[in-house]
Amino acid sequence: MKKIFLILVFLLNVTLINGQTLSAARSTDWTLAGLRDTVSPSNIIVFSGDITGATDVSAALQLAINNAPNNSIIQFDAGTYKIENEISLKSFVTLRGMGAGKTILNFDLGGLGDNCLIASGSEGPDLGLASAASNSVVPANIPDAPTIGTAVAGVSQATVSFTAPSSNGGSAITSYTATSSPEAITGTVTQSGSGNITVTGLTNSTAYTFTVTATNAIGTSLASAVSNSITPQVPQLGDFYGGGVIYYLFVDGEIGYVAGETHGLIAAVEDQSSGIQWHNGISVFAGAADQSIGAGSANTDAIILAHAQGAPETSYAAGLARDYNGGGYTDWFLPSRNEAYQMFINKALINNTAAANSGSDLTEDAYYWSSSEKNNNVTLAWFFEISNGGSGVVSKGTTYNVRAVRAF
Repeated sequence: MKKIFLILVFLLNVTLINGQTLSAARSTDWTLAGLRDTVSPSNIIVFSGDITGATDVSAALQLAINNAPNNSIIQFDAGTYKIENEISLKSFVTLRGMGAGKTILNFDLGGLGDNCLIASGSEGPDLGLASAASNSVVPANIPDAPTIGTAVAGVSQATVSFTAPSSNGGSAITSYTATSSPEAITGTVTQSGSGNITVTGLTNSTAYTFTVTATNAIGTSLASAVSNSITPQVPQLGDFYGGGVIYYLFVDGEIGYVAGETHGLIAAVEDQSSGIQWHNGISVFAGAADQSIGAGSANTDAIILAHAQGAPETSYAAGLARDYNGGGYTDWFLPSRNEAYQMFINKALINNTAAANSGSDLTEDAYYWSSSEKNNNVTLAWFFEISNGGSGVVSKGTTYNVRAVRAF
């Protein structure tokens, strides 16, 4: 942002020298100060514009300059004038203010131009002495380069951390962009401070490094230093990934399956409860009867919606599962009946990986809730037994274990 102070030229008819008053015959007429010989005071044009600096006066000022006859003065009253576009000056026209610190032209071009005032036309006559120098200004610049953090591999993606630069160049940073090498794949976040950027669309089994740039209204910074190298991999059953243990991979025909990609279910590394009711005391059919793989998240949403007027979410199984934030994720849910059965099928993988990542085993002799309720029944829901995979329906007021899952 640039500010220009216009200096008032004082108009005096009598000059004092060493305390003596000059005679009228020797006095100097300063009424034409700023323009010599050819300007009449009648050619002073008073500029009328917002003096509070709240609204842009660029268009009105440019029009006044364009319409001013030769040998004119455009006079500004005291105040602040906001100017958001470049102003083209013209020969034989002078801009005059009320003095330093009184009349302020506040230029805020927002990156729309390189100059505040542009002189145009041929060189005209000497129009008078220049004003005193304005205050000093420092034009905004691009930000300094961010500091690179750590890159972490995911499935066909990576998360790149960074620290904001010490200088934003005098203009607020609006976004950061991470760029991969090879392939120049980018990811962008809109924020001003430090954080993380997720870069998607990477090729599994290919090694990548990353740089990060910062952008403000002036432009984009130089790139950061290069990150560590990472290699995205196709996830496997039993991997510790996405806050838990991969225990099932979707197949064609199931909700969440995408041809040519790898998606599935992740089990939490610990139980969220060793005894909690399916409902929160409200006897209602929630519409969560779907037992299929891929249905657990929608079932959980339906249960929470149906119990919105009762006790808090953490007082019943589906709400407690959704409240879990393992790995920093907030999309956990209570598994459907068939999703829960797959936990029994792969309980050894779950237990081994959970133990290696500060978790705990599925409780062998316990019953666990699923999110599937008996169709059109307000009182019964499905559970499963971890020891043998058996399942059945029981009153929603029974207290069973909860192990949350999420999809990836």
